[in-house]
Amino acid sequence: MEVKALQELINHERIHGLAGVMNYPGIIYRDPVALEKMRMARSKNIDGHTPRRSGRDLQAYRAARIRSDHECSSLQEAREKLRLGMSAMIRDGNAAKNLQDLLYLVTPLSSRQFMFSSDGRHPLDIHDEEHINFMIKVAVQSGMDSSLALQIASLNAARYFGLKDHGTIAPGFKANIIVLDDRENLWVKNVFKDGRMMAEDRRILVPLPSPIIPKGSAMRMRDLSLERLEIPAVPEIDFIGIIGLIPDQIVIKPLLLPAKTSEGRAVADISRNILVMAVIEMHRTTDIMGLGFVQGFGLKSDALATPVAHDVHNIAVVGTSPRDLLCAAQAVICVGGWLAMVKDEKVKANLPLPIAGLLSDKHIREREESIDLLNYNARQIGCPLRNPFMTLSFLCLSVIPELKLKDKDMVNVNRFDVVPVAARNLA
Repeated sequence: MEVKALQELINHERIHGLAGVMNYPGIIYRDPVALEKMRMARSKNIDGHTPRRSGRDLQAYRAARIRSDHECSSLQEAREKLRLGMSAMIRDGNAAKNLQDLLYLVTPLSSRQFMFSSDGRHPLDIHDEEHINFMIKVAVQSGMDSSLALQIASLNAARYFGLKDHGTIAPGFKANIIVLDDRENLWVKNVFKDGRMMAEDRRILVPLPSPIIPKGSAMRMRDLSLERLEIPAVPEIDFIGIIGLIPDQIVIKPLLLPAKTSEGRAVADISRNILVMAVIEMHRTTDIMGLGFVQGFGLKSDALATPVAHDVHNIAVVGTSPRDLLCAAQAVICVGGWLAMVKDEKVKANLPLPIAGLLSDKHIREREESIDLLNYNARQIGCPLRNPFMTLSFLCLSVIPELKLKDKDMVNVNRFDVVPVAARNLA
C-alpha cells in the first residue's frame, strides 16, 4: 500500500491497525517510506511478518513499535520474540503448521502473549475440521486447559486489537457469541452476531449474498512458446540455485546443486526430485516470465499449475519438462483461471476459479470432488504433499525466506537481490 492510500485509511474508526509488515528489510535498514508508514500507524496496532530474524535485526524491527508476529516456526524464534514483548500468533494453516511445535511455550503466565492464526487454511479443511476452534481442539488434546485455549482464541485477540466491547459476555459488551456443545468436543452449536442467531448446528440461518462474477477473463497474456520455457545452461557454471521445500513450512532451504543438462539446456532431474518451475505474468500482456528449479514436489511426470500465486497472483506452474509446463499453463489461460493438473498433455483434473482467476463461485461442497481429484491425481504422479497447489502458491511469496520465484526472476529475500538460475553461490 502506498503512503497516500494508507494516510486516507489509517484513522478510520473501523481500522484497528496495520496488518503484517512484510517489508522487514525496509524497517531494519531504515527505508524512509517504510518508516513513514510506521509513523502514521503508531497510535494503532502494527502486526509483524518477520520470519527467521533474530538479534539486532529483530530488535530494530521491534523498535518500530511492531507488536506481533505470525511467522514463528521454531521455539527459539518464538521465545526471542516473546522476550521482546511481541505477541505470537501461533499458525496452523496448510502450507505452514507450527501449532504443535509452539504450544510448549504457552503457560498460564505467558498465555496473554498468544493468539491463534490459520493463515492459509484450505477451504475444505475449514469446512470439515472448522477454523480457529480446530486449533483449540488440538491444543486441548495436547494437554492445554480448555479455558486457557479458549482465552487465547477469543479474549486475547479482542484485547490485542483494542476491541473494548468484545471478549466478554456481560452487559455493555457486543453479543458476538458462540455456543459450544461441551468442553471436550468443542463443537460449535450456535453462532450469534450482535445478539442475533446466525447459524445453528452448522446451518446458516440468514440469506447469503449472491457472488458478483466479473465479465470476461482477468488474464491478459500473449501466446506462450515452448522455447521460452527452456532454461539455457551456462557452460562455465556447473551449479543451479534451487528452492528446497521444507515439509509443513512456507520457509524454504536454498540449495546449490550440480545442474543436469541436455542439448545445451538445464533440465529437471527426477532422480533427485528436482523439477522446473515457471511464474508467468498474467495481468498486463508484458510477456514477462521467471524460470527456476524446485526440489520436493516429487512429480515423476507431467505438471501442476495455479493462477493463485501470493501476493501478486500470476500463473505458477511446476513440472518435469518445458512441454509439461506449457500444457499446464495453457490449460489455465484458455479458461481464464483454474487449478490444473495435466497428464500426457491433457487436463486430467481442474478446479474452475471464474472470479478473477482466484475464487470459485460455488459452495465448497460443490467443489469438493474437484479438489479431491486434483490432489489424488497429483499423488498418482508422485507428489507427497497434502495440498500441493497451496504449497506452489507460497513459492512466489517474496517476503518469506529465502529463495522465491517471481515473474521476473528468482529472488533472495534476505539480500533483496535477484539470483540467476546458474549460480556459484547463494549467500
